[in-house]
Amino acid sequence: MVARLLGAAARLFAERGYEGTTTNHIAEHAGVSVGSLYQFFPDKAALLASLQATWTGQLRLALDAVLRDAANQPLEDVIDHVLGVHTRLNADPPGLLGLLLVTPSATSEQENETVRAEVQGRLEGILEVRAPGLGPERRSAVARMSIHITNGLYVLGGSGGGADPAVREEVRAALLAYLRPIVRGVGEDTPGG
Repeated sequence: MVARLLGAAARLFAERGYEGTTTNHIAEHAGVSVGSLYQFFPDKAALLASLQATWTGQLRLALDAVLRDAANQPLEDVIDHVLGVHTRLNADPPGLLGLLLVTPSATSEQENETVRAEVQGRLEGILEVRAPGLGPERRSAVARMSIHITNGLYVLGGSGGGADPAVREEVRAALLAYLRPIVRGVGEDTPGG
């Protein structure tokens, strides 16, 4: 029943938005009474928080898999893989990941911070290899800025995120323009080398 409730909430949040969805809608779409919903979730915010925890966990695992070998790949490939993760996860149901990443909730902010910290740590490790001349403070700043630029998928594209090719291309161009002068090009010709 919990899975049905979360599935219904995910579909409705993606279709109608968080504010446009009620617990009555969710219970109806899950085929249960609203009283049954309240046995598992005290309110709509609890459903949102549960979905955010699940989906940010999926995002963390997918990004970790992509970034694990990023120090040995061309920058363009790494960026395309990261944007692909966002696009893939935000596709089913369409717009859900974007909504979950941009909709604040009391319990999700800590989970989002944990995911950001883990992704940032992975990026800093890549930067240590790809841009060995950067000090720790600059590595941290570059990693944070890269995450901020990637979040542009949802700032510019709304909950649709990377599904909009124009938005995805703008975010890709911004990441490349920012990172190319900073990181050592793997598999790319370097001046004088």
